[in-house]
Amino acid sequence: MKSITLYVCGLSLFIFLGCLSGPDSSRINTYDPSSEIFKPLFTNLKIKVPTTEKRALITWVDRSAYNDGFIVKRRYSSEGKFEPIDTISAPSYTELLTDYSLEMEYQVSSYYLRGNKINLGHIDETGYIDFGGLTSIGHFSQNDTVFVQWVRETAFDDRITIEYKEQNSSQWTTIFTVQQSEMSGEFYRTSFVLPKGQTYDFRIEASLLNFKNEYEAFYKKEFSLTH
Repeated sequence: MKSITLYVCGLSLFIFLGCLSGPDSSRINTYDPSSEIFKPLFTNLKIKVPTTEKRALITWVDRSAYNDGFIVKRRYSSEGKFEPIDTISAPSYTELLTDYSLEMEYQVSSYYLRGNKINLGHIDETGYIDFGGLTSIGHFSQNDTVFVQWVRETAFDDRITIEYKEQNSSQWTTIFTVQQSEMSGEFYRTSFVLPKGQTYDFRIEASLLNFKNEYEAFYKKEFSLTH
């Protein structure tokens, strides 16, 4: 009889401890809405910039019914601090870019409301922006004139420069510069005169004018031409 009583008491204690451990484990589960560290999820954070206008389009997929909104932040350099620029409810954000840089990044944080408290959820960052570039670069010579042409697949070519050098030389010389205000449409062609009977190396470079009013090259391509 005594052994039966001890067995029942032990079983009761096991059940009691099991009941205590259940809620405790759920309270440390990031996927449990009742948990103090719950983080409602979003995924597939992406950023795109169109080729015809200076805008940034940020999108993501809301994976939780508990997300009450999103905080969008931006920074202009990897050493800078993310600063909030908007709070929105929809999983997308578009910004007209008047200031920008090669190291510019965005950060999105989800948040949810519990009582009178705002709780941060999932956080993700876009990484650096692909500003596009130049395509269909062509080059040919006619008499003593060299022609270079390209298609603009970017809205951030605030300046384009072309450098050249004789193939056996190490000294590059700038032979052409054009500002964005001087270009219209996607296609552009330029020309310049060079001595004939030489093989030349060329380097074309597209640069943006960053928030510090400094040019940063985001696209470069080299090619050669026997003139």
